[in-house]
Amino acid sequence: MARTKKYMMAAWTALAMTACNEIDLDDRLIDTELKDLQQTVLMEEFTGQNCPNCPAGAQTAHSLQELFGRKVVVVGIHAGGFAAGSEFQTEAGTAYWNHFYADGDGIGYPAAMFNRGGKVSTGYQSEWRSLVIEGGLVAPTHSLTLQAQYDPLTREVRAEATVGKRSEADGTPTKLLFMLTESKIVNYQINGSKFEPEYEHNHVLRGAIGDRDANPNFWGDDVALTAGEDVAVQSAAYRLDDAWKAENMQVVGVLYDAQTYRVLAADEVAIVK
Repeated sequence: MARTKKYMMAAWTALAMTACNEIDLDDRLIDTELKDLQQTVLMEEFTGQNCPNCPAGAQTAHSLQELFGRKVVVVGIHAGGFAAGSEFQTEAGTAYWNHFYADGDGIGYPAAMFNRGGKVSTGYQSEWRSLVIEGGLVAPTHSLTLQAQYDPLTREVRAEATVGKRSEADGTPTKLLFMLTESKIVNYQINGSKFEPEYEHNHVLRGAIGDRDANPNFWGDDVALTAGEDVAVQSAAYRLDDAWKAENMQVVGVLYDAQTYRVLAADEVAIVK
């Protein structure tokens, strides 16, 4: 009986120590789930500089990217009422807002969608981790690898994507979209009841490659993967605005189902190595 009591005391002690360190336990759970993830998840967060709750969403997005590493690609889309007057608004971001989340002002921020599938999750950052896992557990039908070349004299970035088809039977019509994001931008932000004039914004959508053409293209181009071909290579170029800092920028590549908009593969690469 004494031995049983000792074992019980040891078990309770171990449990108490674990309870005092919830972050470590959570990290271990994340590590276990990460091993099972097969697909990179595109996380597009709708946000705005005038949104008092959005910094909490940005922090959640940052934490998820830290935990899942390259399995999560984050794009911050400043659009809707809380982004009114912001220099971070883009035509591309507004197009995505109108298509995926035009009623967002009536529902709430922060909001995020994952691989452009299913609902837009609004105000419930607690469920974002499970949505990342849900998207990452889907077996990928395609692969996507990006490269970027940057000319500092012309400020032109050329993105190149290699798309692979993993399933011979898959005949999904696909499109490839290149987006540009910038991090470490210091600008104002409403944060709760505070106005922060020097808030650091990350993963900010700066535009879609193709949105400066005579007929702006926010949705990418068809991928020429014909039956019998397993690999396609596509490229596009974009001249960066003078105010953007190339060393803090990424090219984000998104391969998606042209009919349902569901993301099939995603990747990102730094513009400056």
